[in-house]
Amino acid sequence: MTDERPGPRMSIGAGFLLLLARGFLLWLILPVGLILWLPVTILGGRPRIRLGQFLGWIDYSMIAAFQRTIFRPFTQHPLEWVPARRIREVKHRISILDPA
Repeated sequence: MTDERPGPRMSIGAGFLLLLARGFLLWLILPVGLILWLPVTILGGRPRIRLGQFLGWIDYSMIAAFQRTIFRPFTQHPLEWVPARRIREVKHRISILDPA
């Protein structure tokens, strides 16, 4: 899921605040996401959802939620919502090199 719209999504100041909030919240949602992924994998249907896909979807959804709520006045083109049934389509992944 990538949005190919030209131009910036949000102002630089709001982007920096989003980066700080995301960095803090990743410390909370990654362990919770790992715990939630286990039942999803065990109880889920085939094909299985990989951990990277699941955590990427959680992070992508968190960013989309921020852009559509708190940062809405500063966001020109917020990310689209991705329902759980489309987790496999999300290209976003969390990396150790993410600046957060």
